[in-house]
Amino acid sequence: MGRVAKWFWRGALVLGGLFLCGLSGVWGQRVAVVDTRAIMEAMPEYQKARRYLDSLARAWHQEIENRQREIAQLRQQYQEEKFLLTEEMRREREQLIQDKEQEMRQLQRSYFGPNGKLFQEQERLLKPIQEKIYQAVREVAMNKRYSLVLDQSAGAMILYVERRYDITDEVKKRLGLKD
Repeated sequence: MGRVAKWFWRGALVLGGLFLCGLSGVWGQRVAVVDTRAIMEAMPEYQKARRYLDSLARAWHQEIENRQREIAQLRQQYQEEKFLLTEEMRREREQLIQDKEQEMRQLQRSYFGPNGKLFQEQERLLKPIQEKIYQAVREVAMNKRYSLVLDQSAGAMILYVERRYDITDEVKKRLGLKD
């Protein structure tokens, strides 16, 4: 057996041992799952916040589309009149179009960028709702003595869960929501 193969098998044995040691600590713990997305969607305050955020996004998209149409009109008008303009007038028009495009991109970033107004509004409106859900999950988990609660909607690769381990309905009940 070559050197590389020996190191491979040694590494595999070490990783396998670590994996088994890690599992032995989990076997004695109680685990539950919850679907926070389903809980959020059942909350009237979330639905109200979502409608408000959607209306803001629509209005801002409309504003950006209006600016794009304005820029397209300026560009078309420039193309039609380009041959009649002096060199100086061409540069001015081209600069005007570039400035408008830059303003539009800046506006788009200010609304929809990583720290834009939409993100800030989402944080402001959704964070209290999420905190309310997480508090209810903690309370249910502590009352039922769960050591670990996984969120099905958070992208965890949960392929199958017995219904008895899903505490979503209990959390909804704790929050006073109907099924």
